[in-house]
Amino acid sequence: MTNALIIGGGPSITDNLVEYNRLGKFPGVVLCTDTSVERMIEAGFRDFYAVSLEDTPDMDKYYTPDVVVQHGKEILGGFIADRVHVKTHEAMKFAGIKVEKVPQCKGYITSNVGLYAWLIATQKFKCDRVFMLGMDTCYAPGKRPKIDKNSSDPIERELYKYAVQELINPHNNETLLLTPEMQLWHEETLWYCHKFPKVEVINCSGRGALYEKTYNWKPISTMKNWSDY
Repeated sequence: MTNALIIGGGPSITDNLVEYNRLGKFPGVVLCTDTSVERMIEAGFRDFYAVSLEDTPDMDKYYTPDVVVQHGKEILGGFIADRVHVKTHEAMKFAGIKVEKVPQCKGYITSNVGLYAWLIATQKFKCDRVFMLGMDTCYAPGKRPKIDKNSSDPIERELYKYAVQELINPHNNETLLLTPEMQLWHEETLWYCHKFPKVEVINCSGRGALYEKTYNWKPISTMKNWSDY
């Protein structure tokens, strides 16, 4: 089987990168969402591709930190969707990243850059085993939305009911909070995994909302090597 590793930008990624360094070189293609490019470079990784999806002009901020500008040319390259804003494209090129578009992913719709990286892995690189790190799709532990479900204001309580989804991860009994945007990411990822059932998906994030039976749940902190899942 051909392996891919997706590096997301969820709250678990900081601890995940420590464990990634412990396991050593990944035996396959590594695709990193733009939100984690700086952290990957700071952690010493270079054998990865950066991935950008969004059309908002401020996404260039992920490619302007000094460490990215200094070392961007050392990573393998970058992949962008057709809709990526020109400022992001230019920032990537200024950092020395060789940028490519991905015609193999045309026609596939997603609002999640982590899932777009997953599509690149499966459609461009033809990977049939995908590992995921930092793919939480929920609030960080201890973080909560600004609205309170126990508010004395009945309107605020009603708003919470429709704006926040609560899930319980059965693997660690963690209560997860999802905004509508996170709910969409959760549903999109599950939908594509069902669409391509021959792709084996191993979630190594250790927490988060992608816990269904569709995924092989294997926290990276429990792995002895990349084949231990």
